[in-house]
Amino acid sequence: MKAVKFFFMAAIALCVTACDDDSQPETPGKGTDEIPTYEQKNVSVIFDTLSTDLTRITMLQVRFAEAMPGKLDMTIDSIPSLLNSTTFTLEGATIIPTANNRPFPQYTITELKGTATSTDLELSMRCGEYPLTFSGTKSDATDAVTYIGLLSVYQPVTANP
Repeated sequence: MKAVKFFFMAAIALCVTACDDDSQPETPGKGTDEIPTYEQKNVSVIFDTLSTDLTRITMLQVRFAEAMPGKLDMTIDSIPSLLNSTTFTLEGATIIPTANNRPFPQYTITELKGTATSTDLELSMRCGEYPLTFSGTKSDATDAVTYIGLLSVYQPVTANP
């Protein structure tokens, strides 16, 4: 199993390194533009309310890079949330996700922000250093609160001066 974990990490690192452009120097004081490096359509995300102020999301069978050899289930547990009328607002600062029931501290979730309604789920976060977004609509195909949508992975690139 250690070999599988190493292979996943190596595949992600290879993909990210291949997308990195070191030929342009970073301009001090300027931000970075983020461009998508990988997208996966029809991703299922299960939304669970754990209590009045905590939520769990589980992304089923996701891949975070084209070179990643297999898909996995990633869970982000105990996300602080607030229900206002019909909208859950999610915000998380530092959450260690699990993938296939194992913690992955090297991909700690930061800057998590999102909203969930009876029809839509919008999420943005950093998974380690990689920005991710998810945009989906509620599916009535399962008993669980599940949203189906687009997962986008971004790699920060240096802004042009």
